[in-house]
Amino acid sequence: MNKTLVLLLVITIISCKKETAPIENTKEIPEALKDKSYSRGSANGNLVEEVYQDLVSKSAELQKIETEIENFDTGEIHKKYYNYTSKSENYYATATHQAQVIKDSVTRKRILALLEKSNQQYFEKSKELKGLYTTINDKKLSIEDCHTVLKIVLTLPVMVQYQKDNLPDKKEFETTIHSEDSLIHAIQSKTPKY
Repeated sequence: MNKTLVLLLVITIISCKKETAPIENTKEIPEALKDKSYSRGSANGNLVEEVYQDLVSKSAELQKIETEIENFDTGEIHKKYYNYTSKSENYYATATHQAQVIKDSVTRKRILALLEKSNQQYFEKSKELKGLYTTINDKKLSIEDCHTVLKIVLTLPVMVQYQKDNLPDKKEFETTIHSEDSLIHAIQSKTPKY
């Protein structure tokens, strides 16, 4: 399991650094960009995600990546780490509390010193494990970052193409402004002086 986890992390990080092959430049407009009334509250409100999901639906490679991301789970590692560390930390906290109520001061100091030495040994012994655990968490964040970058880099050309192909004719806007000006003039000419 650990070897599989490390291998998957390495592959993901390496592939994140490679340039992404451009998606085929088709003239087909993604569903999220089709001429319909769009508001920020539509669907999930995330146009990047909507366009990306459209690309995923047309690419076996992207579908594979999404499946790998969805199935990638570090839950068991978290559970093992927290189980190990929480029991150890709980033990030392409880034992120290109990040792502090020992009536004989010489015995109390000896037991507290014994616990402190053992706790320090535990800390040294678990330092490498903590480093590995921290690396796993850092790599998980790197995977999330790479995934976000992938979405943006793949959807940006789609959006740019959409903007190029669907720029509204400015004449309609100019005509509307002219009509507004005429309406303003008509209203003002019928408005008595105030």
